[in-house]
Amino acid sequence: MSKQKTKKPPEKKKGEVVKLTNGMLDGFMNNPSIAKLRQLPGLGTEARFKIFRLWETVVSSPEVKALMEGKNHIIEEHNKKQEKLPEAKRTILMLDDPQIQELFNLESGLEIEKPVISNSKLHSDFTPADMSATGWIIKFEE
Repeated sequence: MSKQKTKKPPEKKKGEVVKLTNGMLDGFMNNPSIAKLRQLPGLGTEARFKIFRLWETVVSSPEVKALMEGKNHIIEEHNKKQEKLPEAKRTILMLDDPQIQELFNLESGLEIEKPVISNSKLHSDFTPADMSATGWIIKFEE
């Protein structure tokens, strides 16, 4: 009986674990480059599934639900205060508002392992600027 060496499948590369703040969750949900990546033509099955799983993990998380409830509460409170003011003194709620900044700087409790995606799987429509805009949550490699 011959001793044949069986070839082991290559180890799947793992990305680093990222602890997300509420601001990162909000940024993920509103990032046009992530939306573009989800719809990118020519993306292989494995890469498409990794992106799908990342999206579903974040969007379906209780942490996102809690963030949305927190944002809605701050907006409601702001709007109630604005109704009491004369029209000329009313302001809109901005991202630099201390309440928003405090909410966004809080750790969400959600940890994500960055999916590793090969650059060769990306369509040319996904530009280096898109890669920079998503590199904090997705690891791109050669």
